[in-house]
Amino acid sequence: MGIQRFGAHMRGHAVKSVLGSTESPATKSVAIIDGPGLAHHIYYKLCHKHIATTGTITYADCADAVVRWLDDLRSIGCKVEAIIFDGALPQSKKDVRIGRLQSYVARLQTYKQHIGSGVPRLSGEARRNLPPPAFLVFTIVEELLQSAEYADSTFVVQGEADPYCVAAAQSVPTEDFDSIVIFSDDADLLVYRLDENVSVVTFRDLSESAADNGVVWTCEQYWPAKIAQRASPPLIDLIKPAYYMAQDPHLTLDHALRKVAAKDPADQDEFSQFLATFQTTEETKLWDAIKKDANLKAMLAARDSRVSELIYEAEVLASGEQVGALRMYLPFQLDDPARKSAWAVGSDVRIAAYSLLLTSSNSESELSTQEYRRSGARIAATMIETWSSEATNVQLQTLSSHIEKTMAQTAKSQHRPLDHWRYLVMHQTLSDIVTDGYALPTTDEVLQVVTNKEPRKWHLIHLEAQYQAAYYSLRMMKQILAYVKRSSTHKMADEELIARLVEQLRDLPRIATLFANNQFSDRQEEQKAWHDPLGHMLMALGGSQEDENQGPKKRRKKSKKSPQEDKQANSLAKNPFAMLAED
Repeated sequence: MGIQRFGAHMRGHAVKSVLGSTESPATKSVAIIDGPGLAHHIYYKLCHKHIATTGTITYADCADAVVRWLDDLRSIGCKVEAIIFDGALPQSKKDVRIGRLQSYVARLQTYKQHIGSGVPRLSGEARRNLPPPAFLVFTIVEELLQSAEYADSTFVVQGEADPYCVAAAQSVPTEDFDSIVIFSDDADLLVYRLDENVSVVTFRDLSESAADNGVVWTCEQYWPAKIAQRASPPLIDLIKPAYYMAQDPHLTLDHALRKVAAKDPADQDEFSQFLATFQTTEETKLWDAIKKDANLKAMLAARDSRVSELIYEAEVLASGEQVGALRMYLPFQLDDPARKSAWAVGSDVRIAAYSLLLTSSNSESELSTQEYRRSGARIAATMIETWSSEATNVQLQTLSSHIEKTMAQTAKSQHRPLDHWRYLVMHQTLSDIVTDGYALPTTDEVLQVVTNKEPRKWHLIHLEAQYQAAYYSLRMMKQILAYVKRSSTHKMADEELIARLVEQLRDLPRIATLFANNQFSDRQEEQKAWHDPLGHMLMALGGSQEDENQGPKKRRKKSKKSPQEDKQANSLAKNPFAMLAED
């Protein structure tokens, strides 16, 4: 997202180094880690590990691998000071973000064109060529916060991670540590003003190898302050040469340094603006606040970055500092690119969440939300008008009643509480599919998704993505409800309803838990546990035995039911576990 080709031009200025080994650990060394960078590094390492094999890589696998990586880092002598995750990205990154999402669409389309209608089991190589899992970074944050070793070191900040990594490095007492290492693949970190004892290590150049003296970590290590000091005349940082390199992507660092020596860019108007982007005064102040205030740290870490960003934008818009619509960049789903985006599912829940956030603010102006998601072969913004307070409360009441009735009935079954949520999420998914006018899947197809089996057909990939969209819409609602309930500056039309929903969604499972592989001793046990309730759910929503052999096409109109049948169907449709209570 930074200076074009800057990282490539800097590679010749890295130093091949040994970070440490288990036999001879480093001493007085501290690590500051770019959280999203670590999450993606670990995911692609897992892909490489399975490059010639097939099999699922679950969210839990990724979280476990991150913890192992951190454990290994500590074993070579590095103290993990902070793992920092983005809480919001500036609006100036809009085009870059859309471009990245658009590249994901292209990768998905290329993959489908290459393999055709059938979907082989994904190898590590195939996964590397596809977009990363939609909720990867959210999962890593969530699971690290569950870790006794790393919860205190995990931070979600009020902006991009990069400047906070710099602020964190600057806050480490120099008398306590000789070396501070920032782990990140973002070359822009080299531009910030860093002390002489601060280095940057890229994930992609890390190597872990076994030797006679234990495991050894080697890397390409950058020392920005030392690189700047080697200039003639010496510089205190790389901001000035980086300014010239940003203007000309083909300019090497050596050429840029010569340009700085010939003409100081400080006199140019554009330089002041460039310089401002690499100042950390505000981030240093906020970092100190987060470190000192456990409640603030916990509040920020409890929100996914997309929700945190949405809340921040709502506060800015309500204050009148900016105008326009909220922007929600929905996580990119691995769905069928030939079909309507999987994010069509859960839209009513999300609209209610956006409306709650906006109508409960103190803003006097009319506000709306733009959702950025796939629309055909491109990423497009869908304008969402804010519901009135009354309409929002009706939707919230409907959601609350649905959760209450379903959970009351599921309490009578032998299923685990986790499975009750899986039923609820799938029921929301199927209800939205029906509302959209599409045919319902078969019981066996729904069973595959609910039990987290790897899909082998495109319509099952799409159903899985729709299921994830329904879940994440509830998750967004949970986080926005918590914010509105906590915020004393917001006007709450129905505090009792909001408090009830907060409590109802309190036990919504974590991502890694909900999407973990279900383990059954045999297929018969699986069929017994899931097949009949799912079949009844589908029938109640308008499915039939004929639909068991239908593909994912436009839904046919069903013959009209008798009043008695319609009443029973509506009861089952509202509660997928109603049939269990009748046994």
